[in-house]
Amino acid sequence: MNFIKIKANAKVNLSLDITGKREDGYHELDSVMMSVGVYDTLTLKKTDTLGIELACTSDGIPLDRTNIIYKCAEALFEKYGLTEKAGVFIIVDKNIPTQAGMGGGSADGAAALVALNRLFELNADEKRLTEIGASIGADIPFCIRGGCCRCQGIGEVLTDIKLKSEIPLVIIKPDAAVSTPQAYKDYDGLISPAHCDTEILINALESGDIKNIGGHLFNSFEDVVKESSINDARILLKQKGALSALMTGSGSAVFGIFESMKKAELAHRYLQGFGYSKGFVCTNESHGVEIIAKG
Repeated sequence: MNFIKIKANAKVNLSLDITGKREDGYHELDSVMMSVGVYDTLTLKKTDTLGIELACTSDGIPLDRTNIIYKCAEALFEKYGLTEKAGVFIIVDKNIPTQAGMGGGSADGAAALVALNRLFELNADEKRLTEIGASIGADIPFCIRGGCCRCQGIGEVLTDIKLKSEIPLVIIKPDAAVSTPQAYKDYDGLISPAHCDTEILINALESGDIKNIGGHLFNSFEDVVKESSINDARILLKQKGALSALMTGSGSAVFGIFESMKKAELAHRYLQGFGYSKGFVCTNESHGVEIIAKG
């Protein structure tokens, strides 16, 4: 095999509950994450030149060692002794918005690990890839697994959730940029932060009760991220029929859950008139990554 092409699906947080802070500074989470049909595409090709080279179809994406894809590839090369033996050229076709809370970087890193494992026939299982990914980013383990999971610890403890039915979504990205470290810092300053009952949400997901799912979305960061454009996005989604709307991750993307794809598509068309021309209408996906070509 000389090349491989792979989809990297974005994620949304149906719930994100910060449950504590560890001595090492990391926060303990109890979150329900779900893969969605918004994705980047990575094409990886073996090269005769040693090392890792990145290219991207979008401007503004770092192509050096600060890129999560590069970090994941470098870690895998080191783990399996490929640094002085192999070379790879990775082309990234970006579609997932950046600084959105949709896990775009983590999804790309997860896809790179899975694709490199196949391309170089390393035969690493999911557990091994997850261990490598977790050392680089908290969302990478979920992005490798995909589907819908309860994610605990710092994101590395995954419990699969079997969805009863399709969940139609509209996702829009306000212009606001949110600093994740600052959001955590502001959260730590809260005296009595709110929490959610994750079990109720999981029961609704497993029973396919779309209205109950919408009624139990939760994000701890909504207590500290006060960007008006994010709140405006939530209001617009609800006005156009969303059962509920929530910011994902630390923002700034906002998603709304709808009773049907028809209602979601109508809302999406309406929102394009409010400047959300790059919004998405999609559903949940069963995988975090998917190989679509190889040869």
